[in-house]
Amino acid sequence: MSGERLFISLVCPDCGGELKGGAPARVFPCFECGKAFVMDRFPESMKLFVLKPKIVSEGKIFYVPFYRIDGKFDYSSPDERKVRAWSNMKPLRVIYHPAFPNLRNLYSEDLTFRYALGLDDVEADRPKEDIPFVDGTRSPSNFETIAKLVWLGYFDKVADVTGSDSQFSVSGIDYCLVPFEKTEDGLRELMLGLILKGFTELAPNE
Repeated sequence: MSGERLFISLVCPDCGGELKGGAPARVFPCFECGKAFVMDRFPESMKLFVLKPKIVSEGKIFYVPFYRIDGKFDYSSPDERKVRAWSNMKPLRVIYHPAFPNLRNLYSEDLTFRYALGLDDVEADRPKEDIPFVDGTRSPSNFETIAKLVWLGYFDKVADVTGSDSQFSVSGIDYCLVPFEKTEDGLRELMLGLILKGFTELAPNE
C-alpha cells in the first residue's frame, strides 16, 4: 500500500534475537549483542555503539547512523611549504561517515569535519528499550578512500593537495548511532549541539 513502510524480520545469528531495521536498510543492529549486521555480507558484522548525548535534549531523541572509521593517515610532498603547513594543522581524529544518503552533502561534510576535530570522550549508552533510529542504507565499502578524501579535503582548506602522496590505513570500522532531535526549524545533533537549519527530511524508522 502507498505510504506503508515494510519491515524485514531477521534473526541475529549470535543470540537469536530480532535484528532491527526497515525495508531500505542495508545494516541491521542487534541491540542485545551490540553488533550491526551487513545484509550484503551477512553474517558479517561490526561493533554497534549507541552514543550517549552530551547536550540535554529538549524533545524526543532519535538516532542517526554513522560509520566510525579509525586508522592512520600518511602524507608526503616534495613541496616543503606544504609539509610545513601540514605539520602545523590540528590533526583529525576518528572519521564519522554518514551511513545514510539523504542528508544534504553540505551538512554531511560539515558534520564529518566537526566530529573528526571535536568529538572526544564519547560515552556509549545501552538502550533498555527499542529506540527510534534512521536506517543505515549505505553498505560499508571503500573506507580507505573515504577517510583519505576527508583528510585531503581538510588539508585543502589551507594548501593545494595536488602533487602530494597520501594514504589511509584503516584499523577499525564501527557502526555508531548518534543522537539527534527535531527543532522548530530543522534538526539538532546532541553531541556538539550543531543545528541543521531548514533540514527536516531525516526521519527515524518507526
